[in-house]
This record gives sequence, C-alpha cells and structure tokens, in this order.
Amino acid sequence: KDVVLMSLESVKKKLNPEDRRYVFEIFGYDFIMDTDFRLWLIEVNSNPCIEEASPILEILLPRMIDDAFKMTLDVLFPPPIRYLQKKNECFDGSKPPPYIKRRSRTSNF
Repeated sequence: KDVVLMSLESVKKKLNPEDRRYVFEIFGYDFIMDTDFRLWLIEVNSNPCIEEASPILEILLPRMIDDAFKMTLDVLFPPPIRYLQKKNECFDGSKPPPYIKRRSRTSNF
C-alpha cells in the first residue's frame, strides 16, 4: 500500500494538470513476489490491458471495473432503488459464483 501511495505522490502534479472535476484513471500496478514473500513493484501502467485473457481475469476485471464505477460514477449518479434491491445479481440477472463476494453499493469505500 505504501509503495502505491508513494508512486502516486511522485507524479501527483502530472495527474489531472488542468484540475478537471469528476475525472478518474485506472492504473495497472505490476508486482513480483520473491522467495521471502516480499512484494516488489515492477512497473505502473497508465493504460493497463483490460483483456479477459484467462478465467481468473474474466472474474477479476469486471469486478475491478464495477468497483471503479461504484467509487466514481455511482457517487455522482446513484443507481436506481430497483438496482440496489438486486445487488446480489450480475448484470445479466444470473447469480455470481459462490467464491465472489460482492460488496454492498451502499457501503463506505
């Protein structure tokens, strides 16, 4: 967590230089774990690949994008009540796999 904050702090003057309101960006952080289970930052991508190239990415990427929208768009444009009542359903109406625990849209971030 500290290395992510430090990396953002180092470029904060270049992020949103025109000081626009209501903007967000998704960064891709690449880490590697050594034999002592220490994490090392390899690189930060300002334009990460969002391709569902594996079964795990098919699960993680939609959730990451949904979470990004919850923290940004839903704050400005709250979803309708009927959507909040169906928060345990996927967008296509199906139930999420049992290993996916969806967070409440009404919880604090």
